[in-house]
Amino acid sequence: MDSNDLERERGITILSKNTSITYNDTKINIIDTPGHSDFGASRGTAVLNTIFDEYGPRAGDISTRDLGSLVAFEDGTTTSYALSSSQGRGQLFIGPGVNVYKGQPVGIHQRPGDLSLNVCKKKDSLYVYKSFKVAFEDGTTTSYALSSSQGRGQLFIGPGVDVYKGQIVGIHQRPGDLSLNVCKKKGATNIRSKKEQTVVLDTPLDYSLDDCIEYVQEDELVEITPQSIRMCKNLKMAKKAR
Repeated sequence: MDSNDLERERGITILSKNTSITYNDTKINIIDTPGHSDFGASRGTAVLNTIFDEYGPRAGDISTRDLGSLVAFEDGTTTSYALSSSQGRGQLFIGPGVNVYKGQPVGIHQRPGDLSLNVCKKKDSLYVYKSFKVAFEDGTTTSYALSSSQGRGQLFIGPGVDVYKGQIVGIHQRPGDLSLNVCKKKGATNIRSKKEQTVVLDTPLDYSLDDCIEYVQEDELVEITPQSIRMCKNLKMAKKAR
């Protein structure tokens, strides 16, 4: 009993079909029957080569590649910070600023098996808190004022820097923006203690243009000049909120 007889017993009544295609002046004959196909290549009447040694029914999973996929860990928008730290894991399909959903393939893993990545992660040092320290007035920052301000969160600036009212000068470690007088000077007296003479300031937090663009909210602006990149509050929106 051949395969055709078995197919008839199972109720399969599809008839075999003979067809052919021509590729690069080569005629390929295809004989298609239920469950298997036979291929042959010919030019004219002579068979030049065999495309398949054997072709028949097969059951089971077919492996398409040895490498796995890079998969988004959560819903969100991709960031340049997260993608830059993920490039060593394989080839990415997407860039920053792309909306992704949990489980979405975003690249090819360089090793077997899938790997979940947080491609929406923001830089910890700048994005842990969602509120800022804001300059209270125009002026030049002083070591005295900054030393009393750094206990409330990291600063973006050091002493001797010109600032203006509404400029963002640091991160507030608690919810809500905080206005600070970073230009305040120490009152002049004749007595100075050793503690007052030595002021130790933390290194200002450095940030890039990408960091600013990804972080600013609706009521904030990014100011770009040839000398610096700064963030500030939109005073017009602040007045409307009042």
